[in-house]
Amino acid sequence: MKSLMQMRKIFPKTGLVILIFVACLAQTETSAQVTIAPSKINLDPDSKQKPDKGILKKIVKPIKFRANRDATENDRIFKFLNNRINNKQLKIDTATVSQIMIEFNALVAQDTATKASINSIIKTHDLDKIANQSVINDLVKQMGASFDSLRTQMSAVLQENANENSQAKRDLISKNNDILKDVREVQYSAASNLAGTNSYVKKDTIYFFKRSLNPKIKVIGWQSPEMNDEFKNYNYNYLSSINLYGYDLSSKGENKKTNDIQKFQEKGGIIELAQSKGCDLHLTVYNQSSSEIKKFLGDNLAQKRLLIELDTLISKSNLKGINIYFGDVSDPNAFVQFIETLHDDLKMLNNAIQLNITIPAITDDDVSLKKISGYDFSELNHLADYYFVMTDHITDSESGIAQSSSPLLSSDKYGKNSIESTIGFYANGKIPVSKLIMTVSYTGTLWQVDNFEGNPPNSLIEGNPTYKEIVNDYLNKTVNKSSVFQGFDPNQMASYINVMGPNPADKEQIWYEDFRSLYQKYDWALGNGLGGVCIKGIGEDDGYSELWDAIGATLIRIDTIHVDKKHVAGKPALTFSHYINLFIEDFQWAMESRLNYKDPKTENSICECDYSPSYLKTYRNSPTLWTDYQEYDMDNVNTIENSLLCHYLWVRWEIYSIFSMWCCIICFALLLVTWGFSSYLARYKLSNDTILNIMLVSRGIFIFTLFFAFGFYLIFAPKTTILEGANHGAKYFLIIGIIFLTGVIGTWIVAGKLYKNRYARKNMP
Repeated sequence: MKSLMQMRKIFPKTGLVILIFVACLAQTETSAQVTIAPSKINLDPDSKQKPDKGILKKIVKPIKFRANRDATENDRIFKFLNNRINNKQLKIDTATVSQIMIEFNALVAQDTATKASINSIIKTHDLDKIANQSVINDLVKQMGASFDSLRTQMSAVLQENANENSQAKRDLISKNNDILKDVREVQYSAASNLAGTNSYVKKDTIYFFKRSLNPKIKVIGWQSPEMNDEFKNYNYNYLSSINLYGYDLSSKGENKKTNDIQKFQEKGGIIELAQSKGCDLHLTVYNQSSSEIKKFLGDNLAQKRLLIELDTLISKSNLKGINIYFGDVSDPNAFVQFIETLHDDLKMLNNAIQLNITIPAITDDDVSLKKISGYDFSELNHLADYYFVMTDHITDSESGIAQSSSPLLSSDKYGKNSIESTIGFYANGKIPVSKLIMTVSYTGTLWQVDNFEGNPPNSLIEGNPTYKEIVNDYLNKTVNKSSVFQGFDPNQMASYINVMGPNPADKEQIWYEDFRSLYQKYDWALGNGLGGVCIKGIGEDDGYSELWDAIGATLIRIDTIHVDKKHVAGKPALTFSHYINLFIEDFQWAMESRLNYKDPKTENSICECDYSPSYLKTYRNSPTLWTDYQEYDMDNVNTIENSLLCHYLWVRWEIYSIFSMWCCIICFALLLVTWGFSSYLARYKLSNDTILNIMLVSRGIFIFTLFFAFGFYLIFAPKTTILEGANHGAKYFLIIGIIFLTGVIGTWIVAGKLYKNRYARKNMP
């Protein structure tokens, strides 16, 4: 009894804290994915483990459980758990917390099992030998109540961790908002030739320039024939080229799947659309059969047949590159001879056509090294422009441990094979790093696991969901009443989802690429001097923009190219009638919608006349702002002669709107002043009727001018959200007319009432 009482005095408030801290110290360092594995938590009272093992026994052993734990104690434990997590001392993830909660729920829900568990703990620690039965019964009751309290704390930690995970993603997206804002404003790539010509004024010279997007390195989309109309939603301004997959090579040099090529060549298909956006098209010639490849490389007639077919396809579809993707090359010399023949043929056809070769990643020391031995890089390097490295599929189903299919960095837990190790292998005296293109994929990997540590041999690949499927089926809703927890591994640089079914034994883990992982991998590729990135499964994110944003924020730059300049004379003297005529012309243009301008600096005859807030700062001091304008033409009401006239028009509209706004403010202020002053004079009879009549008329003028100026403000203001400003169409003219008419009628009514009321007061006794 004495020992038990001493224990209860020592640990009334700090027992749970101390034992959780001890549990933390006992953990080994692991990845950010998981540290306390649910499979290691021992809550089974019938377990044959030693008495001092199991997280629950470590927690229960020294604690005095009080039936009525107060709010202060709850808050203290909650803060303790969070501090330990934030300081990296408590390595626990959301899946582990959920597993603990599920086990506690099971114990509490089954009263008999709960009591049996508690009794087992009591007997294990010989509490029944040092305390009487009444004390033990009281302890059982208090310990049972503690489950609810601890479950509450775990629930709070679960919510906190989920919030922190979401916040980390939001912070990264927010960090790139400024970059993406500028990229989206420029919008068009240099290759598309759709970027309009802008201009700015410096002293007496007008400079014309273009702003367009350019990839910092090669950005290549790997297009599969299985895709449907997703290509219509691609942002081609971010892409250097589309790699068509492709030409299924037979041992005789023929295409086994001619329908795939025909699908790409359809009217309105990806070839036509991509080329209209300035995006190059490449074609992959592929075969994964070792025997067929060997037979093809030994058959000169088959190779000539392939060259003839490729020449025809290149001419018909204006292809800019050929990619050779052979799964297993057993004869290095024969492969070099074939590549040399193909290289010479392509250069004779068009010297600008690229020749690329797809090579494997380092996935297994024996298998992958054997495949790589089929390439004589010392001979191939001067023939190949780039090498596509298949780093999108480094992990296979035989790894036995759930992980990313494309880990960026090596780790002790998941192995040494990674993007980093593969690129390092090839760059180590084999291939110039600037010729290496890293491959990523929008397809994830779904693993069936026994625990979220992914310990072998219990992890098996169950499927390959696309990014769109992952978002729709897991992140946007609860899956079959399952619990879904998101996480991010900083070593593999990949995102994962832990999926726990209603039965705690049902566990799945999905590894995939998201904005964060792709941002980091693209940034790594830039920092290490790679030649580019290739995206397999492009289009599998259809309907979502996050993965495109990762490209825009890291791999796209904005180039400014000066194309022309024009000297102008000094500012001429202008008459009042000139300003009136200019205002009338600008007013008529403002009534039109969707103005365009002719752009002589590009091959495109028409560009959209958009507004930019920078126009006022750039052009307001231009010497030709009030002299250069275009007369309104009823037969050609939507086209301005050039971009400078378009920009001048926007600046003058904004100046008119600013002037109108100040007129509104001044008229409203004068209306209040004259009304207050006339009321004061009339109340104390300090003025005659003439002055009061003048003030009455002036108020009518102020009211009329106020409505009139407000109408002009709505016509010209580029940034107003009421009628959306100028350049939005004559359909608003009727509304503006109603505003003017309201001002007139309002002025008449107000003046009449004021005049009538004044004389009514005068005739009163």
